Amino acid sequence: MGSNGRDAVELSVAVLLFVFSLIHALSCAQTSARTFQQLSAANTNKDHTVHSTIGMVSESTLTGADIVMSLAFLQEETIEIVIGNEVVQLNAKDLEEVNVSMIKLNKSYSETTYRDRSGRIVRIRYL
Repeated sequence: MGSNGRDAVELSVAVLLFVFSLIHALSCAQTSARTFQQLSAANTNKDHTVHSTIGMVSESTLTGADIVMSLAFLQEETIEIVIGNEVVQLNAKDLEEVNVSMIKLNKSYSETTYRDRSGRIVRIRYL
């Protein structure tokens, strides 16, 4: 008889756990449905027009002195440097041998960068 009572208690505990879990699941479903309704109501009241948050990118300008300084860093690269209509040859071992007489140090130059298909810089043009 002791095992029948024990079985009855185990069965009642199992049924209670099932009922509590069912009530909890229904409560979660109701809460999520209510949240979705509030979210839907908030989205219908929104302003759906698109506003630009990024300003225009200004063209980069450098002085001639900046260009001469950057040539020291580009000396090891195989990049074609065009200033105006003249090409600067950076093949020399010493930067002092490079002819940079066409660069006016106080003039402002706009920079245009050309890349190949892999994304490497091929040419930098200063106008």
